[in-house]
Amino acid sequence: MDSWHIISDILGTKIIRNGLINAFYGIDQCEINQISSVLIDNGINQKTVYTDLYKILINSIALRILTLFLLMTEFQSWKFPSKKLSKTSNITELIKIDYDNSNNKSIQTLIQSNERMKLKDETEFEKFSKNKIIIAWRSLSLFNSGSYLELRSALKLEEPKYILRNLNGQFRFGTLNAVMGTSGSGKTSLLKVLNGRWKTYLSAESQIYISKYTPTRICYISQEISGHLLPGLTAKQSLIYAAKLKNIAERLYGQSYGKIDYEEIATNLLDELDINHTASTFVEYCSDGERKRLALALELTSLRMPNLICIDEPTSGLDSNSAAIEIRCLQKLVRRHLITLVVSIHQPNTEILKMFDQIYCLARGGVCIYSSTAGKIAENLRRIPEINLPDSCSCTVVTEELMKYSCLSNEDPIVQSLCQLSDLRILNEEIRYEEFEEDIVAVDDGIELNRPRFSLTSFWFLFFRNLMYQKNYLWLETVSYIVLYIYHGYLLRFVFNPKSVHTSGCVSFDEDFNHLSPARLHEQIDLVNNTCYTILMNSFFLLIFLVQSSFALTKEFVYFFNEHRNGKFEFIRSSNCNRLHLTCI
Repeated sequence: MDSWHIISDILGTKIIRNGLINAFYGIDQCEINQISSVLIDNGINQKTVYTDLYKILINSIALRILTLFLLMTEFQSWKFPSKKLSKTSNITELIKIDYDNSNNKSIQTLIQSNERMKLKDETEFEKFSKNKIIIAWRSLSLFNSGSYLELRSALKLEEPKYILRNLNGQFRFGTLNAVMGTSGSGKTSLLKVLNGRWKTYLSAESQIYISKYTPTRICYISQEISGHLLPGLTAKQSLIYAAKLKNIAERLYGQSYGKIDYEEIATNLLDELDINHTASTFVEYCSDGERKRLALALELTSLRMPNLICIDEPTSGLDSNSAAIEIRCLQKLVRRHLITLVVSIHQPNTEILKMFDQIYCLARGGVCIYSSTAGKIAENLRRIPEINLPDSCSCTVVTEELMKYSCLSNEDPIVQSLCQLSDLRILNEEIRYEEFEEDIVAVDDGIELNRPRFSLTSFWFLFFRNLMYQKNYLWLETVSYIVLYIYHGYLLRFVFNPKSVHTSGCVSFDEDFNHLSPARLHEQIDLVNNTCYTILMNSFFLLIFLVQSSFALTKEFVYFFNEHRNGKFEFIRSSNCNRLHLTCI
């Protein structure tokens, strides 16, 4: 029992209880020569009941510091010191597009029209960046566990456990790229690395390069689409709220540009992705293919679209026709908006394979065995003497042959030969040395993560969105809790004797210690009931509230995590954006 008293003192629950009881029985209840017996029984000192609140203040500060530390660690908005991270690259070399000055008129036109139009500055930049590299990586190795102290060297570890092993590659502006491979080859892990996650899992030898000409705005769509789409909202409503959250910076800092028509943005995206027929359909009732395209549309609602989007398994669970429609929509977006799309995919059919501009194939052990266009797979395989590929064979046979070696371990001799051939093609044939000097720059910290900064303006959008979520999807749970609260009120009103609340419990030193009448004894019994009424009912009410909050948090946390990662809140990028207020995409 003493241990429970110690725990209650540390957590401060006893102090709260003492304050509650003192409010009922200690404040203006008794005469000068009287004291409440309830205070005596519970060991409450009225002189210290307020000064003891400093313990609650200390606990609150400690809890908030711990919460801040966990959030910083979880979302990586603060990094531990590391040897590699201390070698900061010359990020000031990045050549930024000054939206605040040179493109002021273009942004004004875009916001006023709310159409995905090719503006003059956009067209000029597309011509300039055509075939230029947006992201590249060299000697990229990924361990199966992270380190918060420093980035480890793969050369100094004995038998390191790899997820990805010494990868090289690059993707270019305005291309649709496929990361292929068998299950467990590291496709999803590569996407997370390219999106700035798992930095502490990388080896010290890994090098990431990004384009000098524009800020790299990242986005990641996971395989589990249900974590991106909040149920209870129609497809159009989801896009409208996403547009409001993503364009807060434009709304706050660009009011002179004109009013943003969020409904027009949502309608245009539904048309672009061929899902305008789902505008009035709740997202939970859309088909898998429609939900996957809708999840992508949520990330494109910003007036400043992301230019590097990674999508994990966009065709999983879809039939061949739906998968082809999905990839064809992605191809249209790439061509229209100069977006670099990187998608992981198992084994597409011939029609889908030809839609990709580049194939990056991984084998077991996290090694690359092919990186080029789909039409050069046969030519690449024939350069390995051990592979007996017929002179004339269909693209389907060639793809199946490549996937056969993707299922083998990195220790297989043929896989090792394919890796050497792939590195030779990547380093010599796919890229010129001048491109490293002119177009890209190394960033030792990897791609910058989205760091949203919450705005009170977001609160109203989130509040009304949550009301729709509760009304249309969680109505049964909401009604259940309302019934529970009414039942709790019934207990408060009818189960306990209402006369007991009028019992003061005051002790008269002149009368009560000399004689205890039956009426006084009955009053003491009512006083005990009053104490149970006060403590138990308030505890029960708090329990109901905590249970409801816990269930709501567990249901909504996955949506919050994805929205936080993809920056569906206002934020301001400082040094990397040339005094530019951006909405994180």
